Amino acid sequence: MRTLAVEFNREESEVMVALDVFMELEMVDIKDNNVIAVKNFVKHQGIKGNEFVYLPILI
Repeated sequence: MRTLAVEFNREESEVMVALDVFMELEMVDIKDNNVIAVKNFVKHQGIKGNEFVYLPILI
């Protein structure tokens, strides 16, 4: 969470709340290896490729 908090200039608690909301809305998954997978990113961005885009984070 620290990495995202620093990148977005937000408190870690804010980042956690945002990720909880995104998970409830089934917009992201957090994988076992602390990777955030954005669901359908490629589809919505019009990019050809995998179903998920992986963003490594430190939790």
